[in-house]
Amino acid sequence: MTKKEEFFQDIGGAIEAWAEVASKELTDPNFSSTWADSQEPFKQLQQVFFSNNIPKEVVTEMFVECFQGLAHSFLCILDGATALSDTGRIYVVDEDGIELGDGLHEEFEEYFFDRKMSKKS
Repeated sequence: MTKKEEFFQDIGGAIEAWAEVASKELTDPNFSSTWADSQEPFKQLQQVFFSNNIPKEVVTEMFVECFQGLAHSFLCILDGATALSDTGRIYVVDEDGIELGDGLHEEFEEYFFDRKMSKKS
């Protein structure tokens, strides 16, 4: 496995883990984490989800999509697709000094799509 694949695997795992925790926070009345600085917004949304019978799977999927979008935006920044590139670039380099390369946001999208499809089958 290449460093880029490991990088994508870590990002994908983080997306799924945070989506799981966030959705559990909103759909499980017995779950209470300490990671959020403010619990009140979660409690308010939890009431909305309960009163409308929104299943945890729907909430998890919503968070996965949002966090995937955040990862995409972050990788666009690294790829030089934002105003930051007007003043300079930031590169992801492994311990041997090898760059992971450009196009990370596009390659991650493909990786994450394949990851989701493999979990569905």
